[in-house]
Amino acid sequence: MYSDELEKRELDLDHIFLDPNNPRFCSERERKTFEKKIPEETIQTKTQKRIENFGVKELRESILRNGFLPMDRIVVRPIQGHGDKYVVVEGNRRLAALKSIHHQIEAGEIDEDGIDDEYLEKLKDSTKKIEVLLYKGTEEDISWVLQGIRHISGIKEWSAAQRANLVAKQVDILKSDDNTAVFARVGQQFGLGRKAVARLYRVYKALQQMRDDDEYGDKCQDDHFTLFDEAYRNAGVRNWLKWDEEKQIFTNTTNLKQFYSWITPDEENNNKRRIHNPDHVKILAQLIENNRTNLIGAIDRYDMTIEEAKGNINATQGNNNNWAAEIGTATKIVRTLPLEVITDHPDECKKALLELRNYVNQTLSLLEGKSKT
Repeated sequence: MYSDELEKRELDLDHIFLDPNNPRFCSERERKTFEKKIPEETIQTKTQKRIENFGVKELRESILRNGFLPMDRIVVRPIQGHGDKYVVVEGNRRLAALKSIHHQIEAGEIDEDGIDDEYLEKLKDSTKKIEVLLYKGTEEDISWVLQGIRHISGIKEWSAAQRANLVAKQVDILKSDDNTAVFARVGQQFGLGRKAVARLYRVYKALQQMRDDDEYGDKCQDDHFTLFDEAYRNAGVRNWLKWDEEKQIFTNTTNLKQFYSWITPDEENNNKRRIHNPDHVKILAQLIENNRTNLIGAIDRYDMTIEEAKGNINATQGNNNNWAAEIGTATKIVRTLPLEVITDHPDECKKALLELRNYVNQTLSLLEGKSKT
């Protein structure tokens, strides 16, 4: 319906301006900004600040990690009386995110793990010009178009998982013995650095591994991508799950199943999710690095949340506050003792369990004595 009024065009980022009359601001009491004032620096600075409240931070982080891919087309129209300057019709948040990234790169304000200066410069250079859809209609007020064009192929906002899917398919098409060269080639196609392509590909494979899992495959969602992204980026969690670079999968099935159970709704516990954002994965990394298996066990049993566990990381193991968690961990270890341990090492296993039973009996005797007094 609207495709005949939209034309692909490559424009300088500096020639595209945020819409101060964005419908997102409709609830705010303020006079409409006149057309001729739209490009003014004060107007643009104010608009940038206002739109930050509408999820721009998340988009900025996504662009930093995944790049600004060609499918992220913004819809613009000419600003009357300003020649080659344009205002956004659809995609103000994406433009705000991209412009703020350029500003932060120039100011040296970006300090993210796994993102170096070379990658940032490449990201900046590749987005100095972007492909947009230029609205060529004659209507002065085209707000009526907004809902319609959301459904036109090519201008929908893609999730991180969808971006990774596109990149992964291209990598698989060009697959060779030299993955480094393939990652670089795909990066050139999408305006991404080699490292960014490699990470997107690996995280996509990790997500696909969960989709293929017999137990958790049906529970796998695209929004799990950011959790796997953090799990791969963080060396502690990556090693805990045992990433195999050759097979492109995690190989520690015990820890992996536990991770799956933490990021998916637990039907037996009111569909709670122990981990549901990347910050939780960072906390898991701290627990692993500090060898706090007692706290991990407590989270697993719902004795505490992962945020509560974070507050106990620096507590002395074995103190009075953690006794229940440590007993729970010991119980789980015994309950889940692998059969091959029992069959392959029967004597050692029996000796250890008898010793454990002795300690348990001693403690129970103390408790019985306390109950009689």
